[in-house]
Amino acid sequence: MNPDSDEFVQFLRSLGVEMEDKAQSIEREQMPGHHQRSERSLDEPEMTILRYAEEDEALYHLSLAHTTPQLRVVLPDTQGQLKFQIYLIQFSEHHPLASVFTQFARYRESHAFEQKRKTAQQHLLAAVGEMMKDLFWEGVDVSEIPPEITVEELI
Repeated sequence: MNPDSDEFVQFLRSLGVEMEDKAQSIEREQMPGHHQRSERSLDEPEMTILRYAEEDEALYHLSLAHTTPQLRVVLPDTQGQLKFQIYLIQFSEHHPLASVFTQFARYRESHAFEQKRKTAQQHLLAAVGEMMKDLFWEGVDVSEIPPEITVEELI
């Protein structure tokens, strides 16, 4: 889903998120003390994929941080004060896919592979994210999280 689409903006509003418009963004950047980041910080993920799934009423934030795939699932919640819940899903340390990006990052061979590395990494991250998402929902459906993943409630 396009982050600029009305559907996505409406979903975020239902969670209590207000979107900053272009004028507000420019004004904030011009404020004294505002610093532009010239390079990626250590805490910033290498790659991020955002997706809203209407069928699940969930926002999926899939990222690759320090060669570790992480899936955050944002769900609306009518009970809580914030009106949403966030879960962090990762592969358990014993799962073979937990280290696949470490192996991928270490691999250096041909120039042809290096030219396609980022694209391959993005496709691999998307596939791994789908696996984590499916395991998460399977666990929710049967009220037992599969041992292949860990789930942490962030909010």
